[in-house]
Amino acid sequence: AYFSLFILYPLWDSSFNNNFWQPATHTFETKKAIRILGNLQPRESCRDAFKHLKILTVIGLYILETVTYVHIKTPGIAERGEQFHHYNTRRATDYCLPVHRLRSTEHKPSYIGAKMWNCLPEMLKKVDQQQFARHSKTWLLNRPFYSIEEFMSWQTQPDF
Repeated sequence: AYFSLFILYPLWDSSFNNNFWQPATHTFETKKAIRILGNLQPRESCRDAFKHLKILTVIGLYILETVTYVHIKTPGIAERGEQFHHYNTRRATDYCLPVHRLRSTEHKPSYIGAKMWNCLPEMLKKVDQQQFARHSKTWLLNRPFYSIEEFMSWQTQPDF
């Protein structure tokens, strides 16, 4: 029941209604379910329970799916720095984000996936495509993110 209610539905909802997806409601419902599964009190933190139960947060699922979409399923949708030149620069593995005028462009899976890819650690960016999904899922399981902003700034936060 947990899988169908808290994993499949948010994935379906985020893939079809990406511009209107509200992760806060899914995160709240998922935390309620984790409190039941982990026998936690109402005011206890769920972060350790997500790690212990080896369950991705809804935000973690969204990050995994959008980054996989950009990197593996549609690799030609965005260009990386190493495609422009062959110099060994610091940001060669990052995607070059296109200049845009409309805010709705930032909600497209291709744009947000490339932006999230740029926030991943270098060790994940250098893994081959067959191992990428497994390594990135393991990395996200150890870091239960509750918001996309939290993921984007994970390198500056001492908890992660």
